[in-house]
Amino acid sequence: MRLRIPIRIPVSLSIALLAITVVRADTADNVFHGGAQRYLTNNIPGALEVVTNGLQRFPDDEKLKKLYELLNQKQQQQQQQNQQDQKDQQQDQQKQDEQSKNDQQKKDEQQKQQEAQNKKDQEKKDQQHAKSGDKSKEKPEDKTGQPQQVGSEAVIGCAEGRRAGFGLPTSGRAEEQDQASERLVMEGERTRSLRLLRKKPRLMPWL
Repeated sequence: MRLRIPIRIPVSLSIALLAITVVRADTADNVFHGGAQRYLTNNIPGALEVVTNGLQRFPDDEKLKKLYELLNQKQQQQQQQNQQDQKDQQQDQQKQDEQSKNDQQKKDEQQKQQEAQNKKDQEKKDQQHAKSGDKSKEKPEDKTGQPQQVGSEAVIGCAEGRRAGFGLPTSGRAEEQDQASERLVMEGERTRSLRLLRKKPRLMPWL
């Protein structure tokens, strides 16, 4: 007959094994909940760090594995979004730089056109002043601002002025009166000649 000797496990060892199992389960859950809380606050890098450390201690825990995969996927999406945002920002900056460059070129072009117009206007004014100076040299003006007469016109003007000063008629009327005076003088001379001839009949008996 075989004798069966009962194996007795100390109560303290049983309690210790049970405690290790409980601590192991609570610690994996704590790691999972810690990573999940960080994920909900959009702290993907922090959550991934917690779960990665937990998998080193509990590599067979399914919840930690699934959370790790989710966190990796979210991290990649976040990185892609950051890259896209950075690219969009660079494109916006390039557009702003090009717009600023175009605006500056347009401003410079307008300034050049304005300077050219101002130069053209100034040249036009200079030409007008030069023409005015030439006219003043050709026809000098008296103190009253009226152009002075030169040559025969000045003589005629002086004569007419004298006539006007003495109360005599000027221009056309003076010529008519001069012609009338000449006719009167000629008639007077003719009458005088006839009178003289009549006083000497002996010399001219036919008269």
